[in-house]
Amino acid sequence: MRLSSWHAYLAAACLIFGLALIQAFPQRTPAVTNVKNETLVRTVKELETDIQSLEGELSSLRAEIDLLQKQDSGGRDLAKSLKIDLQTQQVNAGLMEMTGAGIVISLDDNSAGAQAAKKDNPQDYRPNDYIIHDKNLLYLVNELRAAGAKAVAVNDERIVLSSDIRCVGTVIMINSTRKAPPFKISALGNPSRLKKAVENGREYKYLKENNYPIKVNTADKLSVPAYGGTLPTGSMTPET
Repeated sequence: MRLSSWHAYLAAACLIFGLALIQAFPQRTPAVTNVKNETLVRTVKELETDIQSLEGELSSLRAEIDLLQKQDSGGRDLAKSLKIDLQTQQVNAGLMEMTGAGIVISLDDNSAGAQAAKKDNPQDYRPNDYIIHDKNLLYLVNELRAAGAKAVAVNDERIVLSSDIRCVGTVIMINSTRKAPPFKISALGNPSRLKKAVENGREYKYLKENNYPIKVNTADKLSVPAYGGTLPTGSMTPET
């Protein structure tokens, strides 16, 4: 069977078109692949750069956190030290309640002696000779301090360095508060030492010899309140 001329032309055109396609696709496919590869490589490099940058920031943040922790630790140590110093100053100033072992001195006016003197010798009777005065309390407080008392209170009034104890009429003013007998002097410290110091002191012996009711008792646990008054301007010097 013989091919007509148009068949020949058609076959030739198909051949040429096929060759053109074969030549076109091999040239275009590697180009597309190369573009994709270059994009991936560029993206990977950018990510690596970002990771390195983030790692640097993370390292810097860790160093800053370590520094802050050290500073915070130092701040806590400083705050703790300041708190201890403040508490020590408050204790020394009598601004904190204290609890511990100590003694309690109980004393009162010599009412029995006053009644007997008034009855037996009314012309010589002097009421002031039978009542507790500010100087009696002051002498006892000073003896307690000399014996190492850590804290002292008279009728629940904390005695500090600037405390004022003085007679005002028939009562005694302690830290701007009026107190009347009976009196209770609480003192913290070594119980046996404080008791011995008081009983061997001049004031205790004087009160005993003049029949004032006075007792000294030891206590395993005793509370002394904090100083709650205003700072007085007087001094703790007994009146003579």
